[in-house]
Parts: sequence; C-alpha cells; structure tokens
Amino acid sequence: MHDVVAHLQANARVHAKKLALVYYDNTITYAQLNEQSEHIAAALVARGAQPEKVYPILMDRGPAYVAALLGVMRAGAAAAPLSTTYPQERIDLIAHDCGSDLMVDDAFVKEALTAASMLQDEPARSSDSAALVVYTSGSTGRPKGIVHEHAELAAAIERK
Repeated sequence: MHDVVAHLQANARVHAKKLALVYYDNTITYAQLNEQSEHIAAALVARGAQPEKVYPILMDRGPAYVAALLGVMRAGAAAAPLSTTYPQERIDLIAHDCGSDLMVDDAFVKEALTAASMLQDEPARSSDSAALVVYTSGSTGRPKGIVHEHAELAAAIERK
C-alpha cells in the first residue's frame, strides 16, 4: 500500500472491531477511527481545504488527535502536528509557515464529528504526496518543517 490512509481503510475493512488505539483509558476501533477521520476530512473539504496544502493540528494527544491527523491526510493535505505545550509564539510562527488560515483543533474536531458529514469524493493521494510535516527547532532556532511523504510513512507501518 502506498499511503497511510489506505492502511487505515484496509484495517477498517478487515479488523473493524479490533482496537486501533489505546491511550490511557481511551480506546478506538479501526472502524471508528476510519469513520472519524472521514468526518474530519469532509469538514476540512467543506471549509475549502486544498490538496497538497499543510494544515496545523493543535490538540492534546489521544484517539481524536490521530483521527485528525488521518482526516487531514484523507483530505489530500499534509498534517503539521503541534503541541499544546508550545509557546504561543512558536504556534503562530508554524501556523503562518504552513500558509493555512485553518487550524485543526479540539473545537474543529468536535464540530466535524457532530456534523458527521461524509466525503463525496476522496481527494487523490500518491505515494510521493506530503503526509506529515514535522517542525524541528532548526539550527537557527527558527522552526523548520521536514516533509514526510505517504510512501515513507506507509513503509514504516509495514515494518511494524
């Protein structure tokens, strides 16, 4: 499989009721993770999200966070995970660098899951499409985005 979303969808078909994630006392099955990521992707597309753009995710870690990462990827875009513990200046700098006026946060995800919209047409992804942009501190102290493609992440999943 050439992308992370394809892995999720395959597991949702084959292992729908099996646990996909356990985070402390929060759990989510493959079917639930697949459905939630689709709702988030649909909400992103409805708000004008564009394929190949980078959308920052500012949430505490947990199943909803993973659903948000996958939702951004399902929308054909790349996710830039941020920590809620970052100073506001760093969050603002990275969000600006992403070039997006849309931040995926707890409120966005809650609204997306409540609306429960489905994707009409899932945007195309290729193995060389950006999936994740991880910001490092950089040697200059200014955050620098390192792009990880779907093929790279899918290969890491397959090795597990």
